[in-house]
Formats: sequence, structure tokens, C-alpha cells
Amino acid sequence: MSRWHAERTPPPGGQRRPGALVPPHVYAIARRAYSQMRAAMELPEAERASAAASGVYANQSVLISGESGAGKTETSKRVIEFLTSASRTAKEARLTGVGAGATAGAAAGPCADGGGEGAGEGSIHAKTAGEGSVHRKSRTPVKRSAPREGGFTPSVGGGVNGASDDSPVAIESLLKEASPILEAFGNAKTIRNDNSSRFGKYVAVEYDRHGCIAGAATETYLLERSRVVDISEGERNYHIFYQMLTDSAIRDAWALPGAEELEALSVRGATATLTGVSDAKDFAAVKRALPAFGVGLDAQAAVWRILAAVLWLRNVRFLQAEDAGGESDDYAQLADEGALAHVAAVLGCEAEPLRSALLKKRISVAGELIEQRYSTKAAQVGNRGGGGAVARVPGQSRRVGKRVEVSGWWRRRRGPGCRCGGQRGVGCVKGI
Repeated sequence: MSRWHAERTPPPGGQRRPGALVPPHVYAIARRAYSQMRAAMELPEAERASAAASGVYANQSVLISGESGAGKTETSKRVIEFLTSASRTAKEARLTGVGAGATAGAAAGPCADGGGEGAGEGSIHAKTAGEGSVHRKSRTPVKRSAPREGGFTPSVGGGVNGASDDSPVAIESLLKEASPILEAFGNAKTIRNDNSSRFGKYVAVEYDRHGCIAGAATETYLLERSRVVDISEGERNYHIFYQMLTDSAIRDAWALPGAEELEALSVRGATATLTGVSDAKDFAAVKRALPAFGVGLDAQAAVWRILAAVLWLRNVRFLQAEDAGGESDDYAQLADEGALAHVAAVLGCEAEPLRSALLKKRISVAGELIEQRYSTKAAQVGNRGGGGAVARVPGQSRRVGKRVEVSGWWRRRRGPGCRCGGQRGVGCVKGI
């Protein structure tokens, strides 16, 4: 530790020697990763191997970790902010350098959100560990459609009223607009942190040889699914539930009460609050960002409907049944038919089959299906498990993240050994 502190202590006179270690700064780290990637990408192909041996790599990584409330989420935003700003600067420099007699096609070159040679030369990957998560990642193959030539277009139209919108979307904008969606479906208030990420995030940003962002991909993993059905006192469920309740049209459509009356969002009738945060404004930001990722109004309505069903499902209560003699039985029965009716209405199914599914199970014995009634405890556990299925809805953030994709022109250059976009050992900055 003495050497650690000595390297950070300025020599007498207050002057620090070049290259001396200093406490990490988010912009300095992001700039170093970007600069080293650019420097390595500018080397001739024959010199890259020797440069890598001396510590100069085109592929860079940034790992953001820390305890609860340390600022991992905000730090990742600042890194993305720097990388997108650096890309815009490189793009402006590239376009400014185009001669007056250049054609419009030349202006829409590698740094103009479109296709061009030299794509996929480098990337920056950033990995943010969710609080309580394990530092590992799992990847799900994604079928990607190639957008039209000359610009990035969402895979699914995100225009007004859910219609397709073929207008090109800047990748830099998509990277920033993904944040409110990911935070709404994956962040929650804990005792120590009002905006705690309950999942891990991996962002890969790809660059062309001019230092412009050619594409990006976001992966989420290790989502805390148990929070959907069980929260502790002083904590909140995922932000999206509370945000959704600020929309009167959604509440009226599914007859949703206030958060205090919903078991999934309150503890003994009380809900925690966020200081200086407006759920209504955050929800408006989420709805503005979703169309850019191909989630139109019809798809949004389906998501709000599923969330409403889960909120009502958690309000279904059970108690012990009584036999004909008034004696308590070990079988479960519904304590309130009203919540069941709401769940059936939201899901669009009949109440009786739903009641049977909540109170009974089917087992196969010698090829014959037999119905067996749940005990009160088993029914409660099963109901929570059914509510936990909405963890797939926060998993919609994974779908959104997958849509932060790049134009097909760099994807065609992907090498078999590198997950970023260029070939193995060719410029890649990894992290967040």
C-alpha cells in the first residue's frame, strides 16, 4: 500500500511526473481507451502484432464495478456520453474535410452513419456489474436484419401509431436513448440507492477506421427477478411499475388502483418515495424512446397490459378452505374474487379456468391426468411464481438493447474469432 500511495503523491514542489498514476476519472479513462484504439488502428497491419506485444492494443475494455450507490450507472452514462461525443467530433472533422465539389454520396461516407470501407476496425466494450450480480455474461443469439444501405434503421418500425419509420437514426442517439428504457425496466430503489441497477450490462461500441461509431450492441444479464414479487420495507419494485401508474389512460384501461393498494408495490400499505424524481416525466421519456427501437404503440400497449396483469395477480389472496362441518381444511381457496376478475379481464380469459389454475394442479399418473388441489402455502408460492413471469417484461430491456445495432456494412466484416465487429486483434474498445 505504501508504494500505491507513493505513486499517487506529487513530488516536492507539486509537480507530478509524466505518466504518474492518479485517481481514476471517468472521462480520462474513456479518452485513454478511445485514443489507444485510434492509435493502434492507424498502424499498418504488419506492425499491429508487434505493437500488441508492447501493450498497444486496438481492442479496449472498460470495467465499471463498485458497491451499492458507488455510481456505476451514472459512470456508464458518462462513458457513453464521451464516446458518442468523440464520434461526433470525428464525424464533423471527416465531413468538414470533404471538398466543395464532393458529391452527396461521398459526404455520406464512413462517418455519416452509413456504409463505407474500413468499417469494424475497432470497438470499445464496457461492462457494468449489477449490484449483487456475478461478473459473468451470457449471450443469446439474435437474428439481425440488414438495414437499407446508407443509414441505420431500426429493425422494426417505430413511427407514429406503431407504423414503420424508415428514417435513419443516428447510432449515437440510440446509445443515449437506451438509458431511460434500461433503467425503467431494470433499476429499482434499495435501502442504499434510489436508482440501483438490478442487472448487469455489457455495451460494445464499434468504430470504423475514422474513429466514428459504426454500431453498438447492449446485453443485459442476471436480472433480479425475485424483486418483481417481493420487496423489503423502504425499497421499491422496478421503476416501470410506478411510472406506468402515472398514466391515467393506462390506469383507467385496466382499473389499476394506487401503488399503496397493490401488493407488488407496497409493504403493509406503504410505498417508498424517490426524492427529486418525477415518475411521470421518466415515463414520458421511456415512451418517447421506445419507438426508436422498433417498439410501436401496439407493442407498448401489450407491455403495459402484461405489467397490469402481474400487479393484479399479486393482489390475489388465499386462505384455508373449510369443509362442510366448518373445520379448516389444508386446501386453498380464494379470499377475494374481485382481484381474480381483474386478472381475467386484463389477460382476456375466463375467470373459472384461471381460478382452477390457481387452486389446482394436474399430474400425470400412468398416463392419466389427475387434478390435485393446492395447499394454502403452495397456492401462494405458485401465485408468486406466476407473477414472477413478468421478469420477462423487464427482459424487454434486453430486446431494446439488442436493437442498438449497427448497419449491415460493418457486420459483413465480422471475423469468426471476435464478437465485436472487426477481426481478432483488430481495434476493439470493450467495456461498460
